[in-house]
Formats: sequence, structure tokens, C-alpha cells
Amino acid sequence: MKELESVKSFKVSNEFGSVEFIGETDVTRVDLGDIINIEEKNLEVYDDERHVDKPAVGQKLNKPAIITLKNIKCKDNQTIQRKEDLLKKRLIKDDAEHLSYDGSTW
Repeated sequence: MKELESVKSFKVSNEFGSVEFIGETDVTRVDLGDIINIEEKNLEVYDDERHVDKPAVGQKLNKPAIITLKNIKCKDNQTIQRKEDLLKKRLIKDDAEHLSYDGSTW
């Protein structure tokens, strides 16, 4: 299927969040259920332990994407700024870039 070789802004989502791959993405012979895991407060593409033979960076789903997690709430004694700071620290560990946190939507 030729159209699956170049899907623009390919997005996978559920009630916990979404991942949208930037640009055009080749999704031919991609097992989404095996590769993408979206659960409460966590989203993972190509689990490092199970996917030791993942595609090269820039190929298939091993490419830049925008990840959105829903229902990431602040603890009662935590400000939105503190929650955002904690998220930024976590993302740095994962070699990811923080874009925004919208605490008003929860």
C-alpha cells in the first residue's frame, strides 16, 4: 500500500494521551499495538528492552513526535509551576524537550 509509506502527521491516541509523528511517516508493516504503549501518565514508543532491533533514527516510528499526556494533575500542595518543573526534569532524563503544560484543562 503506497499511501502508508508517507502518512502526514500520523497520530495514535487513546483516553490517556497521544503521539503525533512530525512530518511524513512510513507506517508500512508497523505493528502499532506492539510498538506504541499509551497508559496512564506514560507513553512509550519502541520499548528499549523489547525492541533492540528498532529502526534507525528518522525511520518508521523512531522519529521526532509530539506527545500529549492527559490527566497529569498537581498534588494538592503542588503549584502548576512546580508540576511543570518536575515534568521538565523527567523529560531531560529521557532526552526529550518540554513544549508546554496546561494545568487548566484538568
